[in-house]
Amino acid sequence: MGIAAICGSSRENGNTEELVNRLVDGLDADKIYLRNYHIEPVSDYRHGNTAPLYPDDDYRDLISRVLEKDILIFATPIY
Repeated sequence: MGIAAICGSSRENGNTEELVNRLVDGLDADKIYLRNYHIEPVSDYRHGNTAPLYPDDDYRDLISRVLEKDILIFATPIY
């Protein structure tokens, strides 16, 4: 059983990261920090005559890491 803990905070060593660390302490979890990934927006052209343009970013690498896991934990700051 694989666990992915996704930390959505842009702040290193912040409260959200501390929460993730405490939650997965002692577990075999893959901690994923979104701040380390470059993800571009995708324009939706599905209803037009133009094919969608997929940017050259880290999306596919991120998704492949996540899809390998059975359990996903999302941690995000609340402002």
